Amino acid sequence: MNENGNILVSQFGQLGLRVSLAKEQIGTQIATYFFNLENCAEYDKNFIKKCLEKMSAYNHTALAFVPTFESHFAVSVPLQQKQTLWLTSLPKGFVGAESNGAPFRFDFEHECTHVLVAGSTGTGKSVFLNSLIASLYLDCKDKFYLVLIDPKRVSFQQFKGLPNVDLITETDEAN
Repeated sequence: MNENGNILVSQFGQLGLRVSLAKEQIGTQIATYFFNLENCAEYDKNFIKKCLEKMSAYNHTALAFVPTFESHFAVSVPLQQKQTLWLTSLPKGFVGAESNGAPFRFDFEHECTHVLVAGSTGTGKSVFLNSLIASLYLDCKDKFYLVLIDPKRVSFQQFKGLPNVDLITETDEAN
């Protein structure tokens, strides 16, 4: 098991919560540690969350409580060194990875004919869309037609002029 998981077990113990590390999942951005309580009578979600707040302050990182069916509870920890996920490392037809590192796929033909991606500044929307479009274009460029709206003329300029791609930069044209 990972050293960080054992550190969390020790810190829970110092705060009066006896746990054992059941499993860990290391993804590209987040590590998730699954814990079992030594004494199930001690299970109090609010107490566990308060322990995590104290541990977050002590470790100078955000520890998030995760409800789970695989153990009594889990804790997600952001990795200090993020891993780069290369599109070429994914199996054909996959567009990214979930937080646990498992490949992620959309069924565009049947389940997802339109995509709206939203989020605050710096959360990776453009990175996600660029990898999604590149993946689609590599795998099945003859099976779709894309209309990309880029009023800031920043995010999708590299797709300008490609067959089956219509790049709109003027908001009046988007109507």
